[in-house]
Amino acid sequence: MEIIQGNNNVLSELITLGDYVRELIGSGKSTAEIERVLASKDGYKNVTILSVIEMANITFKAKTNNAPNVGDANSHTDLLVDQQGRDIGTMKGQGWKIASLSDDSVISWYHETAETPLGRIETAGIWNSSAIWAGQWQSLFAAGVSGDVMGKIGVRQLYQDIPREKYLTLIVLLPLDQIKSLIKK
Repeated sequence: MEIIQGNNNVLSELITLGDYVRELIGSGKSTAEIERVLASKDGYKNVTILSVIEMANITFKAKTNNAPNVGDANSHTDLLVDQQGRDIGTMKGQGWKIASLSDDSVISWYHETAETPLGRIETAGIWNSSAIWAGQWQSLFAAGVSGDVMGKIGVRQLYQDIPREKYLTLIVLLPLDQIKSLIKK
């Protein structure tokens, strides 16, 4: 297996996988059922799926309260809870609104650390903060760095349910040797 720096095929594959998992969740499948489907149908074994609610505790340095702007920054220590409201960890991080596109979308750089019973998960990358405010899911690269998730990579997807208060979070991780775009043919 050869890992090529800058191989966008990897992140594209991971985002597609995350989107697929969200579809299966939306159809009413449990995490255990989804893991079985991914193993038997798609060849992804030993997948870790965290579908949680993220209760935000954000400290802002922002120009406005109702939209992102270039130059805004934030830090956060959010509580991760499952669908039954049980505490399953935290998501701590920082974000900077760093640029805008020609359509006035604001692009952000984020770095976050999720502490969960399965281990620590690090996330980092850019996403479109304006898209989040417009009700769209956005994705960051994720890597398991300790515990049961160590050595797995994947994606963290985020949807803003209640602005700056409540987010829907999906993290999908899998072993490196199962990422199809990394397997040298």
